[in-house]
Amino acid sequence: GWDTFRFNRLRINDTLADSTHDLKEEITRLKKAGYRRMVLAGQSTGRWFTAMVAGEDDDIDAIVVIAPAIFGCYNPEAPENYQRNATFFYPLLEKVRRARVMLFYFAGDGCDPGGRGPRSREILTMRELPNLVIDQPAGLGVTNHFTAGTASFNKKFGGCILGFISANYVG
Repeated sequence: GWDTFRFNRLRINDTLADSTHDLKEEITRLKKAGYRRMVLAGQSTGRWFTAMVAGEDDDIDAIVVIAPAIFGCYNPEAPENYQRNATFFYPLLEKVRRARVMLFYFAGDGCDPGGRGPRSREILTMRELPNLVIDQPAGLGVTNHFTAGTASFNKKFGGCILGFISANYVG
C-alpha cells in the first residue's frame, strides 16, 4: 500500500547542502503530484539528509534513520571525525519539526562512536516527538554498519517499521 521512491544522488554533487535541497525539491514535486504522506528512510549518509529535511519541512510525517554516519568510520589517526557522527547528529534531532522518528544503531558498527541510543531517545522524548530508538538489537547474526541490508534485519524489523510509519494515519 505504499509507493516508494529512491532518491539517487550523483557523487560529484553530493554535498549536505545540495543533496538536502534536491531532496526537498523532490518532496515538493511529489506533494504537488498528489501524495499526502511523506516518510523518509535513510541509511548512513542518506539518513543525514533525511534528518536535515525533517528539520526544515513540516510535510514529513515520519523518518526511519538507520546507522547514521557522515564523518566516516573509526580511524585511530583521526578519531575526532568518527566522534562527529554523534556530536553533529544530536543537533539535527533537536531540529526535527513534527515527524515520527525511528532510529536504529547496531553493535559492531565501525562508524558508530557508541552511546547514541540513550541520548537520541532523551532528545526526542524532550521534544515530545513520537519515537522508537532501537539500540544494538540482538538476534541479527553479524552486525555492522550495513546490517539493515540483511534478510535477518528485514525479517525481524520489516513489520515493525511498517507499523511505526503507519501508526495514527487516517488515509
